[in-house]
This record gives sequence, structure tokens and C-alpha cells, in this order.
Amino acid sequence: MDDASEDIWENERRWPLAPPGYLFLVPAFNRIGRRLYGDAWQDDLGANEFWPFLPADPVEADPATLDWAKWMVLGERRRSTPAPEPQSQTDLASAPDDGARRPPLALVHPGWQRHFKKPELITPKAFPFQDGEWDRLKERVDARNRKIQPGIEKVLAATRWLYDAIFERKIQPFIMRQEGGDWQASAPDDWMAPSLDTLRARVRNASMYPGAASSRDGSHWIFLPEKRLDDALQSAIAPSLLSVGLPASSCSTATAGAASPTMMVNITRAIDRSAELLRQNNDATKEEIYAAVQADVGGISRNAFETKVLGAGRERAGFPRKGKPGRKRKSPSQKSPNLIE
Repeated sequence: MDDASEDIWENERRWPLAPPGYLFLVPAFNRIGRRLYGDAWQDDLGANEFWPFLPADPVEADPATLDWAKWMVLGERRRSTPAPEPQSQTDLASAPDDGARRPPLALVHPGWQRHFKKPELITPKAFPFQDGEWDRLKERVDARNRKIQPGIEKVLAATRWLYDAIFERKIQPFIMRQEGGDWQASAPDDWMAPSLDTLRARVRNASMYPGAASSRDGSHWIFLPEKRLDDALQSAIAPSLLSVGLPASSCSTATAGAASPTMMVNITRAIDRSAELLRQNNDATKEEIYAAVQADVGGISRNAFETKVLGAGRERAGFPRKGKPGRKRKSPSQKSPNLIE
């Protein structure tokens, strides 16, 4: 398991008890996926998540991604090393962590840390990558991300269908505190997320914070009213008519011009790459970031970069969406016109 979210999708016993007439989000979302994609839908698709993008050289990776990579490599070393002789309890107590656990994705996805105990977030400090280890891990990451991308595109399309149904007042989600109680309706404003990928992450975690449109997980489980869901699905496009891109039901006047799932995936990767560059160098210019995004991700127009990527990347890196990032070092008269505005 990468984190608790996968267990939610694979283990029905982890589901909270749904009130009569409601479905927990996981089975409800799978009902949407099967309607849109028929037999091409798999009930564990919602659990998929990209592994973090790895640059060509580890020195170019941001600290969180580097920590995650160390865990992956440590785990691989352990699997390829013969089991040691039995140790005494004293030796075991003093032995360093050797990366036996799978690295939690919370290391690279802020907001997911609550799924893990603090000891699991401890990262090995002194860690030299051996010859070829980084390149092999990068190949593994790239191959896995390519493999799961078609499934993630299906999830993005199903997420967009749910988003449209909520704003068209066809479906009203309800939420319940994970510890029980606090049953309440979730307002459409709670679903006006900054990106479709934010909502996909919320679906993956099947949880949210009430009143927080940007939450990717949260304190409350999500439920959908079964009858309203089934009624809305009756008018959804038939699987045999579904083509590449968003379902036709999403192409209303209210959503015209929305990006395709493939474009949304590229934009998400471009935001991650922009944030990574800014964390490494908060004086990086707009042109430098755009060139790196085009080289590493591709398929991003200049307009999409300026309107969808740059501001979100700055925010993810911990800077304001607008204005020069980092500490002020120059007076306005000294400011270079090439710095990010």
C-alpha cells in the first residue's frame, strides 16, 4: 500500500456505514465509472496516484521528492539483500531503519500526512545513491506513470461528470465526521476546487473538510444519495458513445472550453515541475520555468502556462500566486524585468 487511500478502495471493510438511501463515495464513484466506461472501468482505478516526477539528476530534485526516492531505493536494497542472521533484541532495538516500509506518498503530497504516524515520516539522513540506482528508479517511475495514466484520465472524466452533476443540482453530496456524527449537506461551493486534480484527490481519499473547497482529503467521509445518483446517470452518455476526452455531458455551456483529461494531467505535472524549480531557485525567471516545463512535460501552451500553471506552481512552492517569490533582495529600481511577475 502507498497509503490509507488504496486500502479504502481495495477493502470494503474500511468503508463507513452508509445511512439508508445513501452510498459511500467509493461504490458511488465506481457506479459512475461503470456507466461512463462499461467494462473498461475497473473498481480500483480511483486509488491510482502518480509517483512523483524525478528529474534526470538527484541534485535537481526537491527535498520531499528526494526523501521519497531514498525510501524507494532503501526498500529495493532490502528486497535484493539476503536475510541477515537472527539478531538479539538488543541489536534490533539499536539497528537503524533500513527502509523496510513502503515510502508514504505523504512525503510528497502535503495534506496526506495525517494518515501516518510521525515515525513513518522519518527520513534517512546520510544516504549516497549507488551507481545506477537513481536511473533505475526514474525508469520505474516513468514506466508506472505511463501505465496508470489512461486509468487516471478515466477517473478525471468521471470526476468532471460528478462536478457537473453537483453544480447542476442533480446530486447533493452529504458528509459525516469520520469519528461519527455531524451529518450535513455539502454545498456546491465546497466543490469549487482550484483544479480538477484536486477533486480527483478528494475522490481518491473519499473525504473532505467542510467549507474547504481546496481540500484533497479531510475530516469527513463523503456520501451520495443513491436515487438522485441513479436518476442523473440515466441521462449520462452511454459507454459505447464515449470517446477520448471529457464525456459529452460535461460539454454544457457552463463548462465549455474545459481541458481534456490528458491536458489536465499535463497541467498538474507542469505545476509540480514549476513548484520544484521555484523551491530550488526562487529567482528563476518565467522564461526559465516555461522552458523547463516544456522540456520535461511538454504539451503546455504559453497561455495555459501563464493562466493555469505558473500561479499554482508558485503557490505550491510556498510563494504568493503573484509577485516576486522569496525574500526581497533588490529595490524596485534594481528589479530585473525578467523576474516572475
